[in-house]
Amino acid sequence: MEEMFIEKKENEEAQVTQEAKENKAQKQEVKKEVIELKEITEKIKKEKIKEVKKETTPEEDLLHSRISILAHSIAAFVMGYVSLIMHKTMSGWIVVPIGFIVLILLGFVVEWFVGKRGFKWWAANGLFIYLFFWAVAWTVFFNLGF
Repeated sequence: MEEMFIEKKENEEAQVTQEAKENKAQKQEVKKEVIELKEITEKIKKEKIKEVKKETTPEEDLLHSRISILAHSIAAFVMGYVSLIMHKTMSGWIVVPIGFIVLILLGFVVEWFVGKRGFKWWAANGLFIYLFFWAVAWTVFFNLGF
């Protein structure tokens, strides 16, 4: 009877160790599959990012820069004249925020036309141009007595 009991126990222990080995193997397989899925999703994300980022040719980039510079300089001259008139009729400090609002709105419009380029590109092709021509236009109109 004891021998049967010992034999039963040994069979149960062997079965438990066999199940533990199978569980370990299954866990390793699941880990491998998870790692493979992560790699696949990373590859897909990288491909989507590449698809989203369009490469622009130098000719397109030059055209976009010219459009931005032209739009900002025209708006700056118009805003220079408008700010001179507003300065004469209203408080001078109201003109500055209005000028910056026009600048920001124009930045969004140009971004819509040429695509998102980043702050550095906009600063070089819009912000500084606008501020420079706004100051020049206001000074010229002020000195001419408009």
